[in-house]
Amino acid sequence: MYCIDQNSDEPILTLFDQIGHDDEHPEQPYVDGNDFAKELLYLDTLGKKRIQIYINSEGGSVKQGFSIISAILNTKTPIDTFVVGIAFSIAGIISLMGRKREAMDYASLMFHNPYNSDGSEDKGLEIFRKSLITAISSRTGLNESEVEKIMSETTFYTASEAEKKGLLTVIPSDSVNKPRSLKKEDIQNFAKTVLNKLIDKPKKESMKVIAKALNLNPEASEEAILSAFNAIKNKADELEEIKNKLAKAEEECTHLRDKIAKMEEEGKAKEKLEEECKAKAQAEEAKNKFSADAKAKIEEAGKSRRLDVKAIAGYVALAKDETSLKTVMETIEAFPIVIKSPEMKFPMSNKLIDKFPMIESVGTDKQGNPIAGDTTSLMNAINSYKSEKNNK
Repeated sequence: MYCIDQNSDEPILTLFDQIGHDDEHPEQPYVDGNDFAKELLYLDTLGKKRIQIYINSEGGSVKQGFSIISAILNTKTPIDTFVVGIAFSIAGIISLMGRKREAMDYASLMFHNPYNSDGSEDKGLEIFRKSLITAISSRTGLNESEVEKIMSETTFYTASEAEKKGLLTVIPSDSVNKPRSLKKEDIQNFAKTVLNKLIDKPKKESMKVIAKALNLNPEASEEAILSAFNAIKNKADELEEIKNKLAKAEEECTHLRDKIAKMEEEGKAKEKLEEECKAKAQAEEAKNKFSADAKAKIEEAGKSRRLDVKAIAGYVALAKDETSLKTVMETIEAFPIVIKSPEMKFPMSNKLIDKFPMIESVGTDKQGNPIAGDTTSLMNAINSYKSEKNNK
């Protein structure tokens, strides 16, 4: 509806009328701000290079203007605004929302506080005013006090004044639509046109005209004229060759940039992989050292408790870290230290049996030999018995 060409990589939306319908003047053309915003958001889904909004509007509905402002600020596609006439009221604020803001040197802008058409005041107007001040300040860098003063005084700006204020960039009228420089094809077509116009004229007169067109002496010979044409053609060929070389050089530069970027990316990946491998090796080394130390501790504690190899291996398997090692050691250390009961090689009388306490067995080893419990009482009794015997 408002887009010039939706198939363009840089489509243009036109904001060329008042924003919103005027109930008092229904015959006047207008831009439906809500439909405009919807069309802008649709273009944003098409993967365009950028979207341009040409503005020549006296403003209008603040509410519908907010729809356009929100659409501009929430698109992924870059949105550029271009004031080609006037941008007053809400249209002026819309012009400040673009990524790149430009205006022709003859353009003008105006800003004022929002108002009701019947002149009444209400709380909604104040909310609108504060919202607009925030929008302008955030996009221009002007502080809110300065923006509030501009709006309260109904301020007009020429394009150059707006540029000095930092609101936009001016495009000089004499910088657009300039004649293009002649290319090889243009020179050849020009020569062909001149020759066709002179083909029916007398040869001598035609050659004078051609010589004059080539900035030669009117009496120049055909050879001189032909030489001038060849020089022009050769110059055009040289320019074309330079153009092709530049294009090829740019292509090679692009290839080199991509290659360098890929090499840098691969280098970073290699560094990251080396760091990960180093960290993994250090972790593995620390793990192996911990396992070896833990195994030594468990084996030492297990042997003192006469644990068999299988039991010790089981405890070693459970000790995965410091916490589990601590638990395993506490469990093993809770077992009493056991000593194999010495074999009695002498007959014991009832008197000796009464003298020495019995040794309580706590099980047998793999060979079936009994394993004694605590022998402290027995050893004390033996030492006491020896002392009594020596004394006698």
